[in-house]
Amino acid sequence: MPRATRVEVAIFAELTNGTLYLPKKMSIVPLKSNAWCPNGLITPKSRQYLEIELHGEYLITATETQGRFANAVGVEFVESYSVEYWRDALGRWVRYKDFNGSQLIPGNVNTYTPRKSTLEAPFIASKIRFFPYAAHPRTACMRVELFGCRWKQAIVAYSAPRGCDMQAMTGGARFIDLTYDGNITTNWISIDGLGQITDSLYGPNDFELPDILDTSGSRWIGWNRTVLTDDGVKLTFNFTDTRLFHHVDIHTNNMFTKDVQLFKEVEVYFSLEGERWQEECIAYEPKQDRVSEHARMVHVDLENRTAKHIMIKLNFQHEWILISE
Repeated sequence: MPRATRVEVAIFAELTNGTLYLPKKMSIVPLKSNAWCPNGLITPKSRQYLEIELHGEYLITATETQGRFANAVGVEFVESYSVEYWRDALGRWVRYKDFNGSQLIPGNVNTYTPRKSTLEAPFIASKIRFFPYAAHPRTACMRVELFGCRWKQAIVAYSAPRGCDMQAMTGGARFIDLTYDGNITTNWISIDGLGQITDSLYGPNDFELPDILDTSGSRWIGWNRTVLTDDGVKLTFNFTDTRLFHHVDIHTNNMFTKDVQLFKEVEVYFSLEGERWQEECIAYEPKQDRVSEHARMVHVDLENRTAKHIMIKLNFQHEWILISE
């Protein structure tokens, strides 16, 4: 994953939506008075927000907040908050939530100590809104920082079967794309969004070991051959424009003692308009490994093929296929 840095932003907050102190100085600066303060008291039903416009699309990995110190005069801070994000391809605002479904992000305990929260579910956005939250009515002010990196993959959306649960595993693993922000069809196909397959986070070798940020979810997306109606897993990626493709890397699990193994074969199909696929696909069979259970990257040469849409079909070798990126 590229190194996450502070993201340069533009701040938008109408006077009807609160007061902005020193609007061009919204970043967290120790013991300064710059902050955004909503009008009146914040309540559980408040919908006042601070909107941030990014200069392009970014993969957002962390947020940081701080109250309004104002040389010890300010006493306003936010104990928790929620975040909504916008991407032009989505055409709507999406409320952030973690793997447990919680929409609240921990805030501050005083006016002067910043609190940085690493996001369990990174997201791709061009605009972000911060909504301060309070369980009981109170005044609140906040300064914010965003951390992430420029999104350069030019993927508009991908579609895939939603994933499956492995109930036989200790605790019952959920190999479902929990961060997917598109839509789910009636036959459980994720469409028109982005999620864990493009979040730049890799799953661990042993999927039974909890990730340090994981809760009820997993860094792995997985499918069982007995659940799918097709003989393989089809993943479709839509790009912003026609591109020349050199290769694709697929991070896959190989815990064969748990019925998970490298896919038998990968087939890659190409299309210029997304409806008709070129008959000549690229097929590759990775070397099966029954010795090491380490996860690995499978590299597939795409032979400089040109397309705007790519479909990747993963054919089963064993009962399960797990990928994380």
